[in-house]
This record gives sequence, structure tokens and C-alpha cells, in this order.
Amino acid sequence: MARSFLHTQQGFSFSPRKYEPPRTGLLNSLTFLTQLGVFSLKQNNFSDPISVLLNLTNLKFLFLFHNEFSGDFPVSVVSLSKLYRLDLSYNNLSGIIHLSINHLTHLLTLRWEGNKFSGSISGLRLLSLQDFNVSGNALAARDTSFAIGVSCVDI
Repeated sequence: MARSFLHTQQGFSFSPRKYEPPRTGLLNSLTFLTQLGVFSLKQNNFSDPISVLLNLTNLKFLFLFHNEFSGDFPVSVVSLSKLYRLDLSYNNLSGIIHLSINHLTHLLTLRWEGNKFSGSISGLRLLSLQDFNVSGNALAARDTSFAIGVSCVDI
């Protein structure tokens, strides 16, 4: 079955294919698309390091949910300073969530549920957030010393 994708100057989307073996190598081949505003690889089995997306500095929307990404929290994501929506949910990401994420001051959506993050989100300061979900991780229980812009939080 052929895989479909959309690539324009503003966006790149790879159609969902949940039931294939983990895929590697695609992200490296896309790093030259520096003017992309939208990047979606949702519901695939990609497992490349997320750090290869550093060149995509114009991204406003990054959807990488339901893949096989693993390893520590991708600190390099904070270099994507124009992000409005970041969805890394349902992968195998782990480690602590670095407070450098506070540099993403435009974030409206931050979804990391269903990973293996641990530690505390104490010190998180993202006042523009409208959608925040970190449930299904091993974060510190009753961690309430953070400031975000939503009234409903799923931890």
C-alpha cells in the first residue's frame, strides 16, 4: 500500500500508518525544509531522534503523537521558539521535563501524556497555555507549584 504525504512550503504531513515496523531516517531527510510552519507525523511508527528537527525554526505546529520516539526529553525543542502547539503524546519519551520549556512563550497546547516522564514540573511557567496534558507519566504526585494559563490541567 502506498504511503501518502503532503508537502508544501508551509506544511508537511505523513499519513498515519500505525501497524508497520518502527521507521528511521525520514526526519534527517526533511531538515532542509526550514520554512515549514506545520509538521505532522502523527500515528506512525517513527523512532528517529527528535533533535534532528532543530533546523525547522519556523515551526508553529509540531504533531508527533502516537509514534515510537524514545529517550530523554528533547531539550532541543526549546529552540523552536515560534511553536504554538506541541504534541509528543503516546511515545516512549522519558527523563525529567526541563524547565527550559518555559522559553516557549507562545505555546497554546502542550500534550505529553502517555510517555515515561518523571520528576517534577515544579517551576513550569507557561501562561499562554490553553491545553495542557501530562497524564500517564511518572511525575511527582500533587505537584502544584507551576503556573500555566489554563484552568483545567490533566496531570
